[in-house]
Order: sequence, then C-alpha cells, then structure tokens
Amino acid sequence: MIRHLHPRVAGNLALVMHTHKENIVERILHTACIAPALIAVTLFASSADAVVVVDYDAADNPVTSTQPLRLADGTTSFTSGSSRAFSTNAMQPGSGYTGPAFHGGFAIATGGASMDLAQVANNSNGGDPIQFSMSNNANSSLNALVLADVTSSVFDSSSTIVLRAIRNDSQGTFSATIRLVFGVGSTYYASSTTVMTVNANNAGMSTLTLNFAQLDALTFDAYSPGTSLAYVGGSPASFDPTVDAWNSIGVLIRNANSGGSSRNNTGVELHQFTVDAIPEPASLALLGLGGLLMLGRGRRV
Repeated sequence: MIRHLHPRVAGNLALVMHTHKENIVERILHTACIAPALIAVTLFASSADAVVVVDYDAADNPVTSTQPLRLADGTTSFTSGSSRAFSTNAMQPGSGYTGPAFHGGFAIATGGASMDLAQVANNSNGGDPIQFSMSNNANSSLNALVLADVTSSVFDSSSTIVLRAIRNDSQGTFSATIRLVFGVGSTYYASSTTVMTVNANNAGMSTLTLNFAQLDALTFDAYSPGTSLAYVGGSPASFDPTVDAWNSIGVLIRNANSGGSSRNNTGVELHQFTVDAIPEPASLALLGLGGLLMLGRGRRV
C-alpha cells in the first residue's frame, strides 16, 4: 500500500509504523523486567528476617556525667514529690548519648523520684543505664514508662526481646517488676502479666529473653498512660504483637516499697532493651512497588 503513495507521505508513514513497533517491543521488555521484580519484592515482604528495631545497651552509651532524661517541660532535674505526666515528646539526655529516643513519664505516690542516664563512674554494675530512683518512699511506689518509636512492625518466628535490669537496693521489702507496653498510634496495650521480676544487687543482674512462642502467648489489657501511668488491668484486649502491627514498644517499671519505713536511693537500673522484629509486610510491599513505579517513570523519560 505504501508503494502507491506519494514518496514523502509514504516515508512519513513508514517512520510512524517503525516508531510504534519499537514502542510495543519496549513495553513488552519493560513489563517482562518489572513482573519478576515485583514478585521478588512481594516474596521479600512476606519472608523478611527480623532486624533490630530498638537497640539500647548501657555498655554502648557512655556519657560524661549523669544526665537527667528531661521530658516535654524541659525540666533538668526531678525533686521530691515530683511526677511527670506521660508525653509523646522524646526525652532529651545530655551530650554523649547515642541510644534510641525514648518518651514516656513517671509518677510516684509519695516521696521523691528521679529518672537519669547514670554515669559509669557512679555505677557499680557497669555501663550507663537508665536509672529510676526513689527516696523517702515509705509504703510508696513508682511507675515509670519508657517507650521507643519504631517503624510499623510485627514479630515473626525469628524475633526476640532481651531485657537486662537490676535493683540498686538489696533490702527484701523493696520489689520491682516489668511489663511490656505496645503502642498502635495513640492506643496502648500493657501485658496482663509481668514479664520480669528484677533481682537486687546481691542476686545479680536479671536477664530475660523472650522468643516468638513466648511473645505469642502473652495477653494484653488496654492501657491509658495519659490517664494513669499505673497498670490497672481488667480490660482485656484482642491485641497480638505477632499479628497486629505496632509502632512503639517499651517497658512499664514498677518500684515498690512495703517495708513501712523510708528507703533512700532505691530504684531500678535498665541496662539493656533490645527488640528484633520485621517491618510490616504491607509497608515493605508498598515501598518496593513505589520504587518500581519510579523505575518505570525513569525509563519513559
């Protein structure tokens, strides 16, 4: 047909047909490249290994002096009878701290309290732990919550949580327990049971490692730190950190003295809080798809 057209018209038509053929071939090849890549991203999203999402270790975070963990109001020290309401703003220790950003709050019924990043020179147990202390606390208790924000994550079969803590008081009337707390946006859940009872100095460092099966077996109650930092319980929740994605994780530490007399400088030192989890699979898939779309856009330019 082209042979019977005017030479100039025939030439232009041939050029259009050739260009159209190249575009079809390019699209086929481009699709063939994207499809396996998209499948690979989807498989990766469903089989990713757990990674460290929270890494606090007292041995890795030296500071030059004891540094208060200041809350949203900017307070640099905590005095007798003080409490700090729950806040989502990061606590700000002084220079030298390289660990994760925590937020939270603490409350004491009577007496004084403090929450510091303790200097190694002042700590006989080594490292620079987060230290929760009470003073003049006859028949009182301290509730302290520390949470770290993370990318939306879930636990899988390779996930673990490691906690190391110790009491800096050896008197038998003093006790300390730890619960796990998870945040899903502005909604929080606390483990129905304590996951650790903290040893006194004379009993050595308490260490807890929770694997997937143990995490899966935990039950949770609704928890409202903005109303009260104390764990109340009695409000079972369907939350499951091995199925439901969460974006903050931490510990609720309760120090209690029931001896009927004051105990100065009693408290708990948190030496390690390490969490392995995987980013939410849907988030990984969306990230991968976004990258492929950008790749396709770049190839069309």
